Amino acid sequence: FGIALAFKYDTFEIGVGVGTINVLLYYSAKFFVKKSNFYQYVLSVVLAIFMAQYIYQMHGLFEMHFTVFIASTILIIYQNWKLQIPLTFLVVLHHAALAYMQNFVYTDPKGLQLYFSQVNFD
Repeated sequence: FGIALAFKYDTFEIGVGVGTINVLLYYSAKFFVKKSNFYQYVLSVVLAIFMAQYIYQMHGLFEMHFTVFIASTILIIYQNWKLQIPLTFLVVLHHAALAYMQNFVYTDPKGLQLYFSQVNFD
């Protein structure tokens, strides 16, 4: 899916690079740690990274944030509520880091602020 999104803003390096690393990470965990549920936790992390990748590739498009609900639904298949913990942690970490960068690091309107959206309901 990342490669399909890459056509919009020419983010092929991210689409191929991060996507390949994620898939290799998941299948490595599944192959090398057999007879364990560890690969399911790795999948939770991988799905969170995919969400962040899609948001980045689409330059913060609001709709890409909803991929976290798809990821959470995929994890329900395993019937283990603990799989939601790494996904939730990474989503919170992702949003906290970007909020910090937007408010305290990239405050110059002529700089990288262009890539961050800020909604003010004043």
